[in-house]
Amino acid sequence: MLPPLPSRDQFADLLMDRVLAAGETAMLAFDDQNFSIKVEWADEANEQVDIQSLQFLEPWFNRYQQATDEQQTALIVNQFVDLWFSTKQQALSGKAANTQRLTPLVRSRFSHEATKIQLSIENPEQATEIENQLTYQIFAGHLAVSIAEQFPNSFRQLTRDDLDQLEISFDEALAIAKQNLLESEPNFASGIHFEPVDGQFWCPAGNLHSNNAAALLFPERIKRLPVQGQHVIFVPHDNIIWIADSANIKSLRLVAELNLQEFRECPSPISALPYLVDGQNLKPWLPPISHPAHAAMKMLHIHDASYLCDTQSHLLKQKFAAENTDVYLSVYRPMEIIRDDGEIEYHSICVWTDSVVTLLPKTDFVAVQQLLNRDALDREKTLHPKFGKTLIVPWATLASVLGNQLRRLETYPERHRAETTLSPQDWLTLSKKEHHFADAFRDELPATKPISNQTTTRSKKTVWVVGGMIGCLSLFVLMLLIAIPAFYLFKASLTPVAPPIAADFDFTPFADPTLEGEFPAIPELEFSADLFQGGIVPDSKLPAFEKLDKSNATLPVLDWALKDLVKSELGGSELQTIYDDYAPAGGWLVGLRLTKGTNWGGAIRAVQPIYQTGDQYQLGLRHGRKGGASHVQIIARPGYAIGKISIRAGLAMNAVQVEFQRVVGSKLDPQDNYQSKWIGCAGGNAYEPLSSDGNPIAGISGSFLDDHFGMRTYVVPNDLD
Repeated sequence: MLPPLPSRDQFADLLMDRVLAAGETAMLAFDDQNFSIKVEWADEANEQVDIQSLQFLEPWFNRYQQATDEQQTALIVNQFVDLWFSTKQQALSGKAANTQRLTPLVRSRFSHEATKIQLSIENPEQATEIENQLTYQIFAGHLAVSIAEQFPNSFRQLTRDDLDQLEISFDEALAIAKQNLLESEPNFASGIHFEPVDGQFWCPAGNLHSNNAAALLFPERIKRLPVQGQHVIFVPHDNIIWIADSANIKSLRLVAELNLQEFRECPSPISALPYLVDGQNLKPWLPPISHPAHAAMKMLHIHDASYLCDTQSHLLKQKFAAENTDVYLSVYRPMEIIRDDGEIEYHSICVWTDSVVTLLPKTDFVAVQQLLNRDALDREKTLHPKFGKTLIVPWATLASVLGNQLRRLETYPERHRAETTLSPQDWLTLSKKEHHFADAFRDELPATKPISNQTTTRSKKTVWVVGGMIGCLSLFVLMLLIAIPAFYLFKASLTPVAPPIAADFDFTPFADPTLEGEFPAIPELEFSADLFQGGIVPDSKLPAFEKLDKSNATLPVLDWALKDLVKSELGGSELQTIYDDYAPAGGWLVGLRLTKGTNWGGAIRAVQPIYQTGDQYQLGLRHGRKGGASHVQIIARPGYAIGKISIRAGLAMNAVQVEFQRVVGSKLDPQDNYQSKWIGCAGGNAYEPLSSDGNPIAGISGSFLDDHFGMRTYVVPNDLD
């Protein structure tokens, strides 16, 4: 059982106590405004002026909240202490990295691209200078390798200054790092060892390790595994690498499901894509449509791009809002089409409104919609766009019509800037080249949902592969580019700023920079009548929630404290902004206020708990983005409280259903229950219900960005009768 989560102040005190216990002699102070630790370090050897640093705690606090056992929380604290002293050592002594501790790190290419965007937001004046310190190499199109100095509980990524100080090139440092890996890591010692799982695929032998993904740097070793076809590699995150046979269709489909599940659940995924070993290199693999595994592999391609584009979009919104830039970001939408023969085809689509400057993600198809009242919008005569016809065309068709008015940008994932007004002849050309699935796309577009709605099944032999990974999530690498803040905090004497994010994807929440309701951020296609009418509107324009008066039944006042509560398993995923909400002392969770958005046809955008203490209703905080498309309040009948919450979730939290159970003394009677309707939209995987097993629920936890991702409950345990 995990102890209750500390507050932000308590977490800072915990870290400072551990740093001081480990030997820190400098003065430490907590800056609650910036959620950071301030320290003055004196360079005693050179008698230099004290150095001030800010150690930002937000990423660490988020990781601490996501830990699932005490071993993980202890490791996170150890990693913080580790990097604290490595930063101090490098900043004050100027010592070069120890080449015997160099190790290669294989991560998502996007983690580095995201860091660049975050730098341009948080520190635009020094962004270029700091970015030049980043050292990594892209390979296989979507992956990146960097070099880090390894410490007992963490890694510190090397910068360009580090390489210059060592007087070696990146390639030379990588060769040293790879050799160190083969000599020091048990899973790599004397070569990489793999073992079969159910005769279906291979995984690294030995313990799951936070650097198993580095096996991708040794394709010649992978090629030694016997296969009938070609070696297909899956690397959802740093702990796992799976190798399947391209000729074994059953194996490919099985690993595709496992790969997708691991990719979606990991807080710092690497890639959902399948890769082929091509000589000494890797390349993404998508077999031809005639291949029996095409659909499974295309699903992974779509899912990977959807995740990257969505995360990129959130960062770019922050950037454009900070720059006061008017440009619309179109959404990457996964799409399932069922053919006449019953087979599913996976595609991607985005929306472009004619004459609106838009950044389009690269998709299979584009929904081109006609704007009828552009002039009135420009002259601010109206805030409500009116749309005409919508055509569904392949990307290549739109590109040929727009020509140089569709310009590729230097971004990853790929985006294209569209800025033109279609002529009548252009509309005629596009209408003649509509795809034969156009009607099906138009029907399905409002319900764009996660790619697979099927719960992943796993064979008995593979359970340890995935289950063991969960126990080792605490070892996933903290790549906060610690040398980079050291570079501009200590060497360049710049104003302290938050360290750039890396593989953890701990993006700083932005203060509602949405352009919704302001032209040119024209709402995308809304074929669903209820959503089309309003789109996202301010909370003040949504219908008022049902008024909460006193309950007709008084509930017993529970005797619990925050430290007593037990956190349930997670329904959905836990990424981005994480929150906790607790009932007032002695209270029960008796209801939820749920706000729907427009993504996926109405996914959950905000959640607000309703508690009851005695006969008084009390509201928790609203957790989620401002505004919405619609909302609903679900609250227990007098004498009942929430005993179970069911969740369907994929790329967002699609829907929620609540089971109310009768209150009997200080317990709930699961046999006397009734259920609310499902609130949200279609799609998503069904998670194990968050059941309290007859105990009261006294709080919730979850995460959100534009949409909610997942939810947990806080349960009053049995021994507190």
